[in-house]
Amino acid sequence: MVNWKRTRLEFTPETHNHIKKHGVRWFELEEVFNHEFIPRKVRVEDEIRYAVLGESFGRILMVIVVPLSGNVIRVITAYEPSDGRKRIYREKRKK
Repeated sequence: MVNWKRTRLEFTPETHNHIKKHGVRWFELEEVFNHEFIPRKVRVEDEIRYAVLGESFGRILMVIVVPLSGNVIRVITAYEPSDGRKRIYREKRKK
């Protein structure tokens, strides 16, 4: 179980390069987890991951992470989601 209040992000050099290709910077990811966000558990083959929708400096991002241990999560990728996902985020934030 992920303790979302105290998450610590882990990156690999490959992750930095990958998210950079999507136009996302590491400090934007940290900003997502410093505010209100919406995590959704997903299963990829036999691995549990989370698709996290959140906001960073006015920009909505989708961040895919894998929980490692306790409050440590490894970032797999991050990108700007579709307009439909952005709408979902905005609607849930209003509630």
